[in-house]
Amino acid sequence: MVYCFGQNMMKKIKKIAIICSFIIVSVSVITFAINKCTYRKVVLSKSVDAVFSSQYTNQLVVVVDGKMIIYDENANKSNLDTPFNVSVACPLENSVWVVDVDGNLYEVTYDSYISDVILTNVKYINMSPDHYTAITNAGELYVWGDNLGYRLGVDCEEYISIPTKIDNIANAKETSISYGNTVLLLENGNVFAAGMVYQKDYMERVDSLKKFTFINELENANKLYNSGLCVLQKEGEFKSWSHLYKNFEHDELKAKQIISVDNFLSSKKVIWCSVGAGFTTYLTENGDIFYWGNDFLETTDCKCEPYAIPCQKIPYIDGVDMIYAGRNVIYAQKGNYVYIIK
Repeated sequence: MVYCFGQNMMKKIKKIAIICSFIIVSVSVITFAINKCTYRKVVLSKSVDAVFSSQYTNQLVVVVDGKMIIYDENANKSNLDTPFNVSVACPLENSVWVVDVDGNLYEVTYDSYISDVILTNVKYINMSPDHYTAITNAGELYVWGDNLGYRLGVDCEEYISIPTKIDNIANAKETSISYGNTVLLLENGNVFAAGMVYQKDYMERVDSLKKFTFINELENANKLYNSGLCVLQKEGEFKSWSHLYKNFEHDELKAKQIISVDNFLSSKKVIWCSVGAGFTTYLTENGDIFYWGNDFLETTDCKCEPYAIPCQKIPYIDGVDMIYAGRNVIYAQKGNYVYIIK
């Protein structure tokens, strides 16, 4: 009897050992997968006014009751104090460009130096580290900074030191800034571009648009994103173009579409896009996150140069309300939580 009891116990122990080893193996696989994407979670105030990010820094700016709270990719939190209430912010590596509730534009460094008022009556800003755009409440477009390749739409390649109004532009809505171009969206859905024009199949500059020029292929747009020429069209269709090129055979300006990405996303119902340094992340109607480009999250085992990957879903998180890309991090907002994915 004792022997039979011992046998039964041994069988149970073996069974438990097998189950435990299975659980250990399973957990190690899950842990490995999660380790490829590190997740952290921070809790936001329920009175958040707005959230801002940019591809030039990993800082996330959260505006609460007109005051700025800064989060970094490790979930460290700090305050960036100003004597005015903030309505719009654009974080860069060394500073944050901000618009106060009265429409005044300032540059604020992370050690709290505040510039004089740079421009007034501003409702929208979009900046890179070396060239800048602002749109006023009257729909006027102002540009300044480095005019490399005529990307500011000013008919010279000199540095523009102060905000300069672009003539013959009305009802401006927003801009997209890339290395060689500034793209402008009007309230009526028309898209204009200034700056570099390339060969069709590779990025060799062959011409420049010295002034903002209407781009027929990008019409009926609803939203621009800082990734080459990415647009969300009014009917909800997402389209992305890598660059402008010259069709010498017909002497016409064209845009080179990234067909593989657009085909993949065509059934996903993309509602938002945010751009990091070398990657683009997309939010779908049902709250899933996809991304394409540099595999900084190491979601694959691909080690090919330049680590470019096809569009794929970010695992373990869904039902997301909004996404914000930094230089090499993704912030995903879900209710009053922000998940930091890197």
